[in-house]
Amino acid sequence: MGDKEKNVEDILKPGDIIKEKWIIVKMIGMGGFGQIYEAKYMKSGESAAVKVESSQYDKQVLKMEAEVLQKMKGKSKYICKFFGCGRESKFNYIIMSLLGNNISALRKATDSGYFSTSTALRLGVQMLRAIRSLHDVGYLHRDVKPSNFALGMGRHSRRLFIYDFGLARKFADDRGMLRPPRDTKCPFRGTLRYASLNAHNGQELGRHDDLWSFFYLMIEITYGQLPWRSLREAERIKHAKMRFDHKRFFELERVPKELKPFREYLESLDYYTKPNYDYLIGRLEFGMRERKIDKSEPLDWERL
Repeated sequence: MGDKEKNVEDILKPGDIIKEKWIIVKMIGMGGFGQIYEAKYMKSGESAAVKVESSQYDKQVLKMEAEVLQKMKGKSKYICKFFGCGRESKFNYIIMSLLGNNISALRKATDSGYFSTSTALRLGVQMLRAIRSLHDVGYLHRDVKPSNFALGMGRHSRRLFIYDFGLARKFADDRGMLRPPRDTKCPFRGTLRYASLNAHNGQELGRHDDLWSFFYLMIEITYGQLPWRSLREAERIKHAKMRFDHKRFFELERVPKELKPFREYLESLDYYTKPNYDYLIGRLEFGMRERKIDKSEPLDWERL
């Protein structure tokens, strides 16, 4: 653990109070930005997550996260509830809904390493709706991956939430007018395993790039892994994606054939084109109807 991480760890401890309202219970996660804590609202006992980043960091990401959560407030059931944010002398913080297990952890907990078609299709529909709701208010996520979707708690334990907006970017204004793409090469944004080829090539990312990441995500959760899983170098991963023969995956029963037209459709899109989300969601819902999948039947982790 580096010195900065140690500093972040020392900032909050159980019993600390934020905004004279929230008491820290325990640390529940750690990332490159800082750390996540569970907290309780002192008046009601309601639980929440507190993200903290050191004010010493050159790169501050919670500002964008707070911006997105405030913009999305009341506009999507797939976005965390936003309780507030602020700045102390040593750290910045943001308070939001406490979430449960993420999709990556749930997949890895299965005996097979992949989800059933029933579970994958139902998750896919929710993830696409979450991505669309973010795009509808003019933001790209730019890091769509299984670990950035998590289940809610309590009565929302079957609902997926998209989160972690530290790499988000505003691509349109409040009137829906697109920002012109940058002429210069853009720095890489995202996670190598799920990033689009546009991200590898330093191009301005658009709505279709979030959907490319979703496509790779769906292959992974239904097949169990991506062909470049063991690769670490960006250039090798890029070339593996360029050679990716996705058609052979659809010869396997566990990969839904409804994903087959996704690649061809995504290849037809560019930065300026608004994706037809209804078409993509419709493909997955058609697969559910064809297989007579009941939305209320147990999800894979509920069968254990």
